[in-house]
Amino acid sequence: WSSDVCSSDLEFGKRVRLIHSSNIQLAMQSSPDVVALQFGKCAKREYILDYAAPLTVVQAVGMAVAHWSVSRRKIKN
Repeated sequence: WSSDVCSSDLEFGKRVRLIHSSNIQLAMQSSPDVVALQFGKCAKREYILDYAAPLTVVQAVGMAVAHWSVSRRKIKN
């Protein structure tokens, strides 16, 4: 938790450079230290998406797009 921004403070390994509501990480339930997916904002109109097994590219992109669209809707409201 970061009291500076009043939200979770996740470690993205320098891949995500901007604080944004669409930044997410998905960890393995069996191994919480293993990140299976990370999606985040790295520039004004640039995002990164990293994923690992057991996720497929289709699953990773689907989760990222779904999360991004929901977070965009929350910002506009």
